[in-house]
Amino acid sequence: MNQPKIVYFGSPEIAVPCLEALHRMGFPILEVWCQPDKPQGRGQKIDSPAVKIKAIDLGLPVFQPAKIDQTCFSRLQQLKPDVIVVVAYGHKLSNDVIHLPAFGCVNVHFSLLPRWRGASCVAQAILNGDTETGVSTMLIQEGPVDSGPVLLQKSLPILPADTTQSLSLRLATLAPEILLKTLAGLLAKTLVFKAQDETQVTHAPKIKKEAGKINWQQEARKIDHLVRAMFPWPGAFTFFKNKKVILNQVTLCQDRNMGSIEPGVLKWVKNQGLLVGCKSGFLKIAKILPEGKREMSGEEFARGYCHEKNSTFHFVS
Repeated sequence: MNQPKIVYFGSPEIAVPCLEALHRMGFPILEVWCQPDKPQGRGQKIDSPAVKIKAIDLGLPVFQPAKIDQTCFSRLQQLKPDVIVVVAYGHKLSNDVIHLPAFGCVNVHFSLLPRWRGASCVAQAILNGDTETGVSTMLIQEGPVDSGPVLLQKSLPILPADTTQSLSLRLATLAPEILLKTLAGLLAKTLVFKAQDETQVTHAPKIKKEAGKINWQQEARKIDHLVRAMFPWPGAFTFFKNKKVILNQVTLCQDRNMGSIEPGVLKWVKNQGLLVGCKSGFLKIAKILPEGKREMSGEEFARGYCHEKNSTFHFVS
């Protein structure tokens, strides 16, 4: 047969490159499904998902159901897709949808399954100090989320400065290559469906806002992982003078001649910058966001907030 007819399910920015690749390669995209428009930020301005914006730009029809119900299933039946491609859509598919397309529902997942099944797969990889992750294509099946057979995978190293934002973007750039090879293999019937090893499963449930709270009684490396994993949302946070501050960027300080700094205590060190102590080691604060203020550098924060003489300033958990 010719290229399969596709219905594309995706919502955020990281799902845009795969949509662009399918369109560029001439796949017939019957419709693009994404999350409804939602109010964002302090002004509650209504924002559209990045995939919707791109789909409209490409001249593709868009559908935004609040949930997938029987009406949605009937719509899919009328569209008659050969395959449904899912990339960070945001809803679990019902069993009748899973079994509808002839070639099934292909999910592009940003981890090396079975490691990190779930919504926060990129953040969890950073949080747990993984040195690599990758992209997996998986055939969606009934049962637990992300438990279907793996079709193709490609790994990617996690860089020391990677945040959830930067790593997600790198994975999103890698994903189209894996998706296109997967679709070609499905059509040619050359793919080996590899069942996941259930003994190696780890879970990445959706992150809650409170997960970003910093415990200064942890070692510096662990807190560095937290800061990078929680950027850009929900942010790794602590409290200073009874106000919330978010640490947007820190670096591990490797100078062994610095001695020690008590956990949570701030210290301005010439030629080093603004340092904060941890249970073991300390971190240099590069970017910080005080409550109600703009983001600033560690140096700016030190000048504006830590200038009184003979005072000890510290963060509290």
